[in-house]
Amino acid sequence: MKDLNRSTLVSQFFADRELSNQLTLRFTGCVIQLQSDSPALVTALHHYFLPFVTFAGDFPDIRITAIEAPPPELALPYVAKTPDPGKSKIKEEYVDVIGGRVVRKRLTGMVFIFGGGDNLAVGPCLANSNQVVNFVNNRFIAWQLERGCLLGHAAAVQHHNRGLAIAGISGAGKSTLALHMMSDGTTFTSNDRLLIHKRDDGGGLAMCGVAKLPRINPGTALNNPNLTNVIPVENAEHFATLSPKELWDLEHKYDVFLDECFGKDHFDLEGPLDG
Repeated sequence: MKDLNRSTLVSQFFADRELSNQLTLRFTGCVIQLQSDSPALVTALHHYFLPFVTFAGDFPDIRITAIEAPPPELALPYVAKTPDPGKSKIKEEYVDVIGGRVVRKRLTGMVFIFGGGDNLAVGPCLANSNQVVNFVNNRFIAWQLERGCLLGHAAAVQHHNRGLAIAGISGAGKSTLALHMMSDGTTFTSNDRLLIHKRDDGGGLAMCGVAKLPRINPGTALNNPNLTNVIPVENAEHFATLSPKELWDLEHKYDVFLDECFGKDHFDLEGPLDG
C-alpha cells in the first residue's frame, strides 16, 4: 500500500462534491485559500481566523480542501507518531505514500493528505474544526520552512516594536505568561510555534507567528481579569470552588478570542525578535 500514489488517494474524495464555500486568509505575505462542501465549517473557520480574513483577489500560495464525511477507512499501514516533548499520549499515525503523506487522527478518525500541492482534510470536519485549524496552520509553517525560516517551540509578544519569545515545554505556562503580558499592553504574536528568520534589512532577527488562538485551562482564565468571559458563567462558578492543585490538574481547554478579550488589533503575526 505504500506504493499508492498521493494523487490517487486525493482524487477519490472529489467525486460529486460541490466545493463552492471558500475562505481566503493572509498570513504574513502568504495567501491561503480554503474550499469546502460545508458552509457551516467555513463559517466557523471565518470566525476563528477573523483577524486574517481577506477578500483580495491575490493568487493563493496554498490551496486547502476540507470535505465533510464519515471518518474514511483507507486500510493503510499507519505508523504511530511519537508524542511531542512533555506529552505521552499517541494522538496520530501516518504513512508516507508516493508524492506525499497521509496522517490519521486516532480519536476523531480525521484524515489529512498533503504533498505536491495537494492539501486535503476529510472526515467529520465541522465537529473537529480545531484539527482543520491546525492543518491550515501546519501548511503555513511548512511553506515558511521551505523559505528558510527556523521553527521554535515558543509563544511570543510584541511591545513598542520590540519582540519577545517565551520558550518552554508543553504545560510550562507560555500562553499564561503571554496573556498576562497582554493585560499589561503587549500585542500577541504566537501561542506555541514561532518561526524565526533574518531581517531583510540585516538588522538582526525577525519572528513570524502562527494564527492559533491560545487554548487555556480554567485556572489561567480565573486569574486574569481580561479573560473572565472565556468560561461560561455556570462553569466558572464551579471552577472557582476548586483548590489551586485541582485547577492545575484540570484539563478543560477554552479558546481565547483575543479581539473579544483585549480589543481589536492585538494579534500581529510579524515583528522583530529582540529577546
